[in-house]
Amino acid sequence: MNFKVFDRNNMEKYKAEVIEKWGNTKSYQEYRQKDAARNEDNYSKIANELMSMFSELGGLKHLTSDSDQVQKKISALQKFITDNYYVCTNDVFSVLL
Repeated sequence: MNFKVFDRNNMEKYKAEVIEKWGNTKSYQEYRQKDAARNEDNYSKIANELMSMFSELGGLKHLTSDSDQVQKKISALQKFITDNYYVCTNDVFSVLL
């Protein structure tokens, strides 16, 4: 994923906001640990896979949120976040959506 099209000033502002709000949480520390272990190729692969998952979910917008297809995609997304970023509990996940 290419972030060069984004205004870096905004990204820095968002990063500061994340650190201010969640910097002392276990989830953020877990994220930082996993992030530090990544190289550029890993980062791009994970970012692209995440965007692909969102795209697939968007393709299901004609279905109700409780349909089996949607729930399977939601569960896969939650697992992906846990595997690649931090433990994504139901409470955390509900805030993300």
